[in-house]
Amino acid sequence: MKSAFFFAMGVVGSSTLDFLKGVNDSPRGMRLVGGSQAVRMNTPRSAGSMALFGGLYSVFECSMAYIRQKEDPWNPIIGNAAVCGFHWRKEGFRAVTRATAVGAAVAAAGQQVIIMRDKNRSLQKKETSSSTGSTGSFEARKGCGDQKGDNNPRSMDTSKIKQLGFTNFKKDYSGDVHIKSFQERGFLERV
Repeated sequence: MKSAFFFAMGVVGSSTLDFLKGVNDSPRGMRLVGGSQAVRMNTPRSAGSMALFGGLYSVFECSMAYIRQKEDPWNPIIGNAAVCGFHWRKEGFRAVTRATAVGAAVAAAGQQVIIMRDKNRSLQKKETSSSTGSTGSFEARKGCGDQKGDNNPRSMDTSKIKQLGFTNFKKDYSGDVHIKSFQERGFLERV
């Protein structure tokens, strides 16, 4: 799922940037043609690269969650750092180290934004619940009330269901069987 999202993000972002770059690099009178040609040439490669990034990110993040047996902000940070290092592996140790540090910093900043957003939402929720006087949760009742059940027989009207073609119903079905069962087990009082 993340790969599809990253692919779509790569298509949109890359096509926009490639079009603008193609328009800028083309001579007068050929700008739209140059922009569309740049999109056709470069967007599939960029979108595929973004899809690969998303797939690897999912693999690394889920692997970290499995290895560490925790679901916390460190998993995306380590996952993003690993993906960035993996993408730069052919450029040498220094490039991998730099890409890993940048990937970890970007993911850490993103996780910090998420944490701050969640804290802000929880504070807003507390403020609204305290201003309305509710605690934000349901209070348990002490009982089910004083109303007693009646002794009328229960039955179910199945005429409309039979009109739709479902005919496998017992005639004169009564819920009394279940009520008696609950009474025998002590869940309901006998009347």
